[in-house]
Amino acid sequence: MRLVMQLTPRVAATLLAATVAAGTGNAQETEQPPRAERHPRILLIGDSSLSNHLDRAAAALKDEATVVRSPLGHVTTGAALERLDEILQRESWDLICFHFGLSDLMFRDPRSEQVRAMSPAVGGVPATAPEDYSENLGLVVERLRATGDAKLLWITSVPLHPSRRSAAIEEARIGQYDARARQVMEERAVPIFDAHAQVTARLAENPDPRSLDRFHNQLYGQDLSGPLVERIRGLLDQKPKDGAPPVRAAEAEPTTGSGQNP
Repeated sequence: MRLVMQLTPRVAATLLAATVAAGTGNAQETEQPPRAERHPRILLIGDSSLSNHLDRAAAALKDEATVVRSPLGHVTTGAALERLDEILQRESWDLICFHFGLSDLMFRDPRSEQVRAMSPAVGGVPATAPEDYSENLGLVVERLRATGDAKLLWITSVPLHPSRRSAAIEEARIGQYDARARQVMEERAVPIFDAHAQVTARLAENPDPRSLDRFHNQLYGQDLSGPLVERIRGLLDQKPKDGAPPVRAAEAEPTTGSGQNP
């Protein structure tokens, strides 16, 4: 440090330029290898209601892919559109698994600029109107596809736990918004992983009254990620086909395994 302070401004500037040039050369030498020679890069975007699926899928794929969970939590589709550069981290992705909806369909305090939950019984209004949700999702898909040739996978919402339902989130609205999301994805040939159907099938086999989660994402601590992991592996192996119809979530069947609200 003392040496630099003793240098003349011209010499110091020359050393700084040389350092920057050297750093640039190193960056070029260590740039990412061709896609065929590296692990695929997977981005998972979803709130904590999908934590069982996303966290355990990331763990299961850690030796065969670079998996990144979005640092953002519960955001509406409108907020997501404003922050997609942050979500995408200006990186190149091979597959983006994403979900938005619970923060859109919840009722919020209209007096607050932030999305604060409020029951409609005391004046809460929808955070995002259904028609705006559909439009926003379409824009999200366009933005994700503009990142390059990343494949996309939409994940549906999971059902609410009967004993943990929030006055600001109604079960019926989950189905209504999911139906709109499904239409958007089908129109744009985006594959769908039906986490809702998977959890519903599990609950039909064995109700989960002891769960402490508001959403059925744990089910006695069972690992629910198996079908999602296999779906991801299939998409990474599958070559993209222009205009191909969406792959429905038939794979989202119950799988044996052991073992926050928006």
